[in-house]
Amino acid sequence: MHVEVATALDFIFKLARDQFPQDALITFKSVLAKRLVVRFQGHWFVDQPHRGCAYRCIHKTHLTLDEDLMVASKAAKIDFRTSIPPSFTIWIDPGEVSVRIGEDGSVFDIPLLAPQDEQVVLAQQSIPQTPLSVSA
Repeated sequence: MHVEVATALDFIFKLARDQFPQDALITFKSVLAKRLVVRFQGHWFVDQPHRGCAYRCIHKTHLTLDEDLMVASKAAKIDFRTSIPPSFTIWIDPGEVSVRIGEDGSVFDIPLLAPQDEQVVLAQQSIPQTPLSVSA
């Protein structure tokens, strides 16, 4: 779970890195990582990766903002609603992170970060450890 969450956060960080101060983005990333791991507890099925994928979806439009994005934005004192792109969807599933930019865009996969990648190691240190698999 930590690799997938770190991969998604790395992607979001890259989208917003030129729009907000670095220290605010680090706070945003840390708060969002912790919230996503808690949110995904009990909804992470390694043997059935697409089960629960709608629940693990992060969605942003010009009108709506995922609750976890909103809380992380407030903690970092940034307005993520105005960031580019105005609309995106990220699915964080066991072994896969997929993204769609815009409401009608194509879905593409993001290559997962390596488990030894600095971002994953930092995520594992800052995020409470949780079971990686839930039996059906």
